[in-house]
Amino acid sequence: MNADEEMGRRFPVGRGPAGSGRRGEGAFTLIELLVATAVFMVLVLVLASISNQAVSTWSRSENKSDLREAARAAINVMGSELRQAVLPVSRGEQNGPQFVINPASVSDAFKNRDAVFWQAPIATSRSRGDLAVVGYFVRREGNLWKLCRLFVNPDDAEYALRGTGPWVDDGLLNSKAPGTEASNLQGVFLENVPGMWVKAYSDAVTPYASYDSRLAQRLPSRVEVSLALLDKAGAERVASGQVVLPEARNCADLATFLNQLPEAIRGNVQSVTVNVSFLF
Repeated sequence: MNADEEMGRRFPVGRGPAGSGRRGEGAFTLIELLVATAVFMVLVLVLASISNQAVSTWSRSENKSDLREAARAAINVMGSELRQAVLPVSRGEQNGPQFVINPASVSDAFKNRDAVFWQAPIATSRSRGDLAVVGYFVRREGNLWKLCRLFVNPDDAEYALRGTGPWVDDGLLNSKAPGTEASNLQGVFLENVPGMWVKAYSDAVTPYASYDSRLAQRLPSRVEVSLALLDKAGAERVASGQVVLPEARNCADLATFLNQLPEAIRGNVQSVTVNVSFLF
């Protein structure tokens, strides 16, 4: 066997010794490896983007679900307390607790858009009776809004069933319903509530322009309470000044407020309404 035959036996056609410069079967060139790596990186980026979108969508859905549950719980409590509203024996009493929407003794700072107050037999301390003063209003602090709950037991020093001054005013709201965490059922009830609308209706299903039971000498036939709420993401955007909300006090009703919302924030706002009828 000559040298050429020996070489052919040891290194068949298509193969060669190391360093021969020939590409072996099944191997990749440097360019092919670079192309494969680039394609792989693109796929990773696409999958990461899809994953981030899925997580973001899930987070927004969970946020909206939590907001919806909180709003429903809050409006249910308000509705339950409204259904227990009563008038005093002396319905013409001018200084004692009545059923009032936007009383003159409360400044506009607490009317976003409406504030409502009444008395109900739900006192938690009953040494001097069971009629507590109850009320709800929206407190604004810069670009933050908080739905606050007023609750005053009849044995509280600031409770005024029959006094010489107004039974509810700014001083009472700041003392018994501060813009801090609720304590003893007083104070912040729900955050990120830029507006509350309260409408009282007559027997003819016609809303009153305003309502004061001291003038009507009775409770309204029906009361409708509506809330507008911001989710966490929307509240952060509004607080930072990225989006400006319409003033609730300048909107006659919830529908007007929702229609005036900037397009960029509409997906971050939810609303909830409760209707309470009074039987006589």
